[in-house]
Amino acid sequence: MKKNITLCMYSHSSYSDVWDCFFSQSDKYLGDYKKVLFSDEDLGKTPDNWDFIQYSDSDSYTERVASCIEQIETELCF
Repeated sequence: MKKNITLCMYSHSSYSDVWDCFFSQSDKYLGDYKKVLFSDEDLGKTPDNWDFIQYSDSDSYTERVASCIEQIETELCF
């Protein structure tokens, strides 16, 4: 695993119908990276090899992203 890089996916639970496809493709092509889902709810769909960071819907978009990125511990994220 590439320890200094995290793949961050910002989403919303209302788009959870496409998460499975995204998770499988990212695992297939980006399997060496630490992976994190940012969303308002987990819905039990986050794979075991992904971390989940919850944001508040009441925050602005920039506050949501900033609060999630603050919790990333790797040197780089994309």
